[in-house]
Amino acid sequence: MASNIYEREKFFEVKLMIKGVKINRSYAFSNKKEKRQAEIDALTFKKDTIESFEIYGVAVDFNPKIVKFIKLVELYERDKIKAEKSKAKTENLLKLAKERFPDLMNTMLIDLTVKNFIEVKEWLLKNGYSDATVNHYLTQFSGVLIYAKTCGFNIENFTKGLQIELDNELQEIVSRDELKMIVDELHNERTKLAIQFLFYTACRRSEVVKMKFEDIDFKQKTLALRDTKNGKSHNVVLNNSCITILERLKELDGGKGYVFKSYETGLDKPVHIDCWTRAWRRAVKRLCKRTEDKKWLRKKLHTLRHSRITEYAAKVPNTIVLQDITGHKDLRSLSRYSHTTNETKRDQLGELAEE
Repeated sequence: MASNIYEREKFFEVKLMIKGVKINRSYAFSNKKEKRQAEIDALTFKKDTIESFEIYGVAVDFNPKIVKFIKLVELYERDKIKAEKSKAKTENLLKLAKERFPDLMNTMLIDLTVKNFIEVKEWLLKNGYSDATVNHYLTQFSGVLIYAKTCGFNIENFTKGLQIELDNELQEIVSRDELKMIVDELHNERTKLAIQFLFYTACRRSEVVKMKFEDIDFKQKTLALRDTKNGKSHNVVLNNSCITILERLKELDGGKGYVFKSYETGLDKPVHIDCWTRAWRRAVKRLCKRTEDKKWLRKKLHTLRHSRITEYAAKVPNTIVLQDITGHKDLRSLSRYSHTTNETKRDQLGELAEE
């Protein structure tokens, strides 16, 4: 093994000290094929870093004047999250972050401050994202900054103190009557159909926007979801209400390509992932103002998934079957979505609740 490169049990570690600068980088592997590639990557990194010091007097990768924040994100994606259990979920979030926050991604490290992340937080809240989702983004950015520090970047964790303290009691499900009131507040027919489809299928918004007509079996009344948040593909059972919605969309857009197309006429590309969230937010704000009831502001678009899964849980006591229906990878995640009421518990217990 080349000097400054150390073989550990599950990774190669590059440890350099050049002109007083400590540089550490790890390359993980899980089998022989990955081990060989990890070794090549480690050797390449060492060679490039030494050469950059000879040419620039500093490692190009670590020069805050010429490195953008997106470089740290890509570094984190390549070296850190590939071994995580929640890899698909994290990759999806960082992919969305690149699309939603180009200003942050293109900021030079030397110009990066806490203000950049406050702006991200404020944008998410303004566009109707839940406190939990805001925290999820901040957690991932924190992971990026912490990992960058261990790799040799002299950078602070600017996300410290920005997390929102969550109150689980504020997580409210949406009743059928409330859903109808919210849908009635929406102005665009396709958006109304999308909101109802999200409820009836309990699907994630990120999965539905990528759905195509070719993924639907109208005879079997099923939808094949392949590109999901957690990387687990599964089939969704479609009820008659879903079929009615899809038939109407076929009338509107021809029944080919993406089911929920971009609002730009004639383009076969998916609707922007934030459109429904913004429409939902405007609707609940109008309801809040008209009814003078702040409960509407606590009802987020993603709450539809919670609401429908709560209904599923009341009808499907077998947790293995319920997990397959909802597409969750583990029961811990599923438990967060099932908001069982005291009345439901009593009904399930039957005579045992009365003895």
